[in-house]
Amino acid sequence: MTDGREGRIVATLAPDAPAVAAATGLPRGVDGLGHAFSAEFIAAGNRLGDSTALLRVSRATGQTDTVTRLKALVARQSSAPDKNGYFSFSVPTIGTAEEALPFPDGWVAVVRTDPYRVDRRSPDARWVRGAAVPFPVVRMDEKEKRAYMERLVLPPNERVVSFGTTSVYVAVTDDDGIQRLRRHPWPPRLGTR
Repeated sequence: MTDGREGRIVATLAPDAPAVAAATGLPRGVDGLGHAFSAEFIAAGNRLGDSTALLRVSRATGQTDTVTRLKALVARQSSAPDKNGYFSFSVPTIGTAEEALPFPDGWVAVVRTDPYRVDRRSPDARWVRGAAVPFPVVRMDEKEKRAYMERLVLPPNERVVSFGTTSVYVAVTDDDGIQRLRRHPWPPRLGTR
């Protein structure tokens, strides 16, 4: 785990640590108050639903609290099972999901998609709802979709999280599973990434 500063490891957890056993979903980060955050898919009958539960996990005890639900991009089965019973899945390329970002002081920012806004949760579980951010609705035809795909080619460990007025925000996961948020100029300038 890191505390948000480049290259500073603040803790190492054994595989049998209570927090590791409790946080089995997608890691979302840690705070400076002894919590790890994980997004767990919520089942809808016999399949994955369209949302995740953001869990706050005590690193000391493994006790979990549900912080909120997040709209998720859900992988869809794209093949029949192979001889070993494994399926292929695909994730929508153009789609939106809600994201959460914990901060060292215990606050959590949640980017909502409907309406588009940023909500914040304090360490003592008080919510501050952000104002809706207006944005133009742009219809995408096949030509625009192809152009979009050509502009946003990212390595497998990177994904677009959000767009600002002059920036695109990209979540990058390193080899240790640590995620960082990068800001890139938008629209892209030639020769930059």
